[in-house]
Amino acid sequence: MFSIICPVHNKENELKETIDSVFDQEVQDFQLILVENASTDNSMEVIQSYSDERIHVIRAGKIGPGAARNLGADHAIFPWIVFLDADDVWKRNHLSNFKRAITSHPDRFFFSTSWEIWTKASSLPTPISNVFPKDEEFLKLPEVLALSIKNLPPFWTSAIAVSKEAFLTVGGFPAALPAHGEDVALWVKLLHSQQGIHFINNASAKYRIDGTNMTSNSFFQGQIYQVSFPGHIYQAIEKVLTETIDPNLARLWKKFGNKYQYSALSKALISGTFKSEYLNYLFPETDLKPTLVKFLFRNSSLRNIFKSYLLKNDRFHG
Repeated sequence: MFSIICPVHNKENELKETIDSVFDQEVQDFQLILVENASTDNSMEVIQSYSDERIHVIRAGKIGPGAARNLGADHAIFPWIVFLDADDVWKRNHLSNFKRAITSHPDRFFFSTSWEIWTKASSLPTPISNVFPKDEEFLKLPEVLALSIKNLPPFWTSAIAVSKEAFLTVGGFPAALPAHGEDVALWVKLLHSQQGIHFINNASAKYRIDGTNMTSNSFFQGQIYQVSFPGHIYQAIEKVLTETIDPNLARLWKKFGNKYQYSALSKALISGTFKSEYLNYLFPETDLKPTLVKFLFRNSSLRNIFKSYLLKNDRFHG
């Protein structure tokens, strides 16, 4: 039923736990596609320690995360695609939650579940879990955008299921480098196509924030691709806006886009890859915030103060 796509780049410390969580699923009708993405550690040795015939390994070389997931989708043999990052973990009921919802709503093609934010010391539900009143609901597009603007997005890569047909129809992930926001760019296309998302408020996935790809562990150093480019989300929303008639919905799309662009700009600042032309990827017609952000980032003194603040407060999980 499910083709699980898991890009792998230097995850030897977490990968076994990730793979084990897949084989521990209540639903066993799946293939696990591991896209080995130019690792320089022992990730490949971890993969080779498994002999299950449901594992399909692709040695991709140096490509970005979007291209790696697209390559995995090309090898998917099942009608439903789910994504799993190589340092995240699923609970046993993750695929069964999707299977039940998919069976109950055959007209829908884009699903998500809630998740937990996980460290070695604690595990907390993502904020939307605490404010969402129902166990399961189809969230219409304006509500999805409004929630996301409030930092309550009902989607995250390792908690998504999408039909292979819909994935291919919208063109998959942006594959071009540098990479940043290629996942959200795909969600934009799928949200627009379905006019919402089917959200399951059951935290069956765990987002690890102390793995080897986090900011405090040299997230921005030694990577095979930059993680600071704001263009993918902007371009996806620009296309959606050409097909959006309602001015209120168009404004929500722009505010949604800017919310993720602020993150991209901040990550670019931390990584030392910020370019002034990145400010052109903000939508100015929403409120005063884009103007203030442009003023902040164009002033070198203010920019350095803000960078120090971001580094001191460890504002980003990856």
